[in-house]
Amino acid sequence: TFPSVWVRFVASTNISKLKINNEPLEDVSYPFNGTGMLPKQQSSQVTITGNAANANYIRTMLLGNQYNAGNYVNGRFTFFANTGRSNDMTFVPGDNEVTFVSHNNTNRTELTKHFVYDNGKAFAFNAKVGVLGDTNGQVMYRADKPTITAADKNITLTGYLKSSKSNNGTTLDYSYADFTVSGTGQTVRYSFADNDFVYNQSGTVTSPAYLHGGGTANNSQVSKYDSPDNRYTVHEVKVDLPINGGARAQSIEVKFIPSDDSREPEISRFSFNYVNTNEPYIQKVERVV
Repeated sequence: TFPSVWVRFVASTNISKLKINNEPLEDVSYPFNGTGMLPKQQSSQVTITGNAANANYIRTMLLGNQYNAGNYVNGRFTFFANTGRSNDMTFVPGDNEVTFVSHNNTNRTELTKHFVYDNGKAFAFNAKVGVLGDTNGQVMYRADKPTITAADKNITLTGYLKSSKSNNGTTLDYSYADFTVSGTGQTVRYSFADNDFVYNQSGTVTSPAYLHGGGTANNSQVSKYDSPDNRYTVHEVKVDLPINGGARAQSIEVKFIPSDDSREPEISRFSFNYVNTNEPYIQKVERVV
């Protein structure tokens, strides 16, 4: 005789077949080639569907907030976003990172997707900030606020600018992207049509020598991508900017100027902290009784 052997089957849970508005939910890839710019057909509301086999429930995490599925039946789930309801996720134009979490009695599975939400208009994404001359800076996502530590009160910003097109791709919906760091009074303009930065337009934007210390910025287009269906263009750029040297918290605004009066300007904002290595800071406070 042989001893009895008991085998316990534990059902594993997994997350698969993710779709956003019935299109595959792909991660964005860089250098940018169109992958992960979603949804491909614009809609004011967003639906994400998928499978979570053997799960008791599934939730998502976005910016530290937890959301339950709107529907979950027989392993098939649906989440809703941009509905205006507080119990649904809200995606912003540009970078979005959402984590799907499924559970059963014994297992937990997580899957994180990072995609660029396209609202059909203009926005900036994958913005990185570094010390002046650094083109491999730190990413500024919605929940991330990197810190730049340097004596120089200038920074280098890299990132992607997206403008929608109309008339079968023959017309740019937005002409310019204006870069401003709050508190500096300086605006640097990029022209989609010229594929380059422009200066001294009726006093609207700065001259080339606008950095702290009187230095001349080295600004340029790095790459360009046009969608195969002519819905949009994406320009990768590098721009040197002065910062507000008297402030720790820094805010960068990228304002997209429409080509005509039928559209409103669109604004993307990014934040980071600045620590000047030449200035004293309070590092420790103790109470003496």
